[in-house]
Parts: sequence; C-alpha cells; structure tokens
Amino acid sequence: MAGAVINKAEIEYAAMLTVLDFQTEFMKSAYSHVRVSVYDELIYVTSVRSASIPAEKELGRSPEGHELLRRFHRTLFDSCQHVLQKRMEQATA
Repeated sequence: MAGAVINKAEIEYAAMLTVLDFQTEFMKSAYSHVRVSVYDELIYVTSVRSASIPAEKELGRSPEGHELLRRFHRTLFDSCQHVLQKRMEQATA
C-alpha cells in the first residue's frame, strides 16, 4: 500500500493484502478468507484455506495424521515468519 496508513480500516486492509500475497507468493497456498483485527499495537489475523491437497486430506483422516499436518504447517509458517513480518512492517508503516 503506497503512502502513509492513517486509520484502523486502512491498517486492516493493508495487513489482509499482505497476508494474502505472502500466502500466495511465498507459501504457495490459496486462502479463501482472511480476517484482520487491530487491537492497539497488535494485528490479529485468521485465515481459512480454500482447499487442501488430496495427500493432506488423506493424512488428516487419522488423529496422528491430523496432528502431523498441524505441526508441519506451524513449523513451515514459523520458518518464514521473518519474511511476513518485514512485509507487514512495510505495508503498515
């Protein structure tokens, strides 16, 4: 987002676009819904994937597979969190 972000709605919109772009370009994932809320200096983001790949659906059928997928996606996100953080700082500055 070009220029200075001045209000809560603009911050939320900039954060939403940043998360969607990050998920699409960097993580190669498609999300159908991203919700952003701003509380003081905290930006809270929730996202819903549009679809899982068939292998994830199959793995997720068992409790052990579901837990493995959860840990995998958490670790994947944690490993590239610094990239998203930089993008968020640029978008909301």
